[in-house]
Amino acid sequence: NKYVLGYVFYKGIPIEHAWVNIHDQNLDVTLDVDKQDGYISAIEISMETLLAFVDKNEFAPSIYDLNKFMHKNKEH
Repeated sequence: NKYVLGYVFYKGIPIEHAWVNIHDQNLDVTLDVDKQDGYISAIEISMETLLAFVDKNEFAPSIYDLNKFMHKNKEH
């Protein structure tokens, strides 16, 4: 299982969004499948990395926040 950050197209407009990918199937409980035009994945992380981020920051990451978090953890 992977937590995915990327973009969903809603009426042709890309919007930063997150969803879960389980066995190559996108699971998105926050957006009706009929209301979106597709997904583009930018970053896929493990659930363990997601939980470590949320534990430290107390919120779900944006693409920018996750990049900073992963970069800091590689250095230490």
